[in-house]
Amino acid sequence: MTLPESVLILSPHPDDDILCAGGLLSLMSRNGKSCKVVYGTVDEPRAKEAVDALKSISENIVVESLYGHVDK
Repeated sequence: MTLPESVLILSPHPDDDILCAGGLLSLMSRNGKSCKVVYGTVDEPRAKEAVDALKSISENIVVESLYGHVDK
């Protein structure tokens, strides 16, 4: 299978990305591809848990919201 060089996941809420595309994010990051997740809303406790879960997949996944970075 040929993977694209990057993937952008648009997630309405924190953790929807993990539920819907966690496997893709894991596969892409294990193969050195660029991954970015953008949340439509930010619920602070949920966002922190979601970012922690993404970082357990890969430290290289960039996480933002429509309101700026959430992974600082």
